[in-house]
Amino acid sequence: MLKYMIFVDPRAEETRKKMRQQKPRTLASGTMKMALHLSDIEHAYLVKNNPDLDEEGIDGKECWRKFINHPDSAAFRVQKI
Repeated sequence: MLKYMIFVDPRAEETRKKMRQQKPRTLASGTMKMALHLSDIEHAYLVKNNPDLDEEGIDGKECWRKFINHPDSAAFRVQKI
């Protein structure tokens, strides 16, 4: 059973497939790597249907970290975390 309500945009899925085929780049002087790729539609759906992801500040960041590490986010991942 899913914890998060998700929607996968077929166009964004094509983009993620291409991103997964490339070598992951590091960002911010080598301190970060991209974990997820969301289209505007996917992001809006996630926030609307999972209100905890709409929080701001430290609590919001923690909610997104939990989502990234949850199996439900696998459809949106661009690399292994």
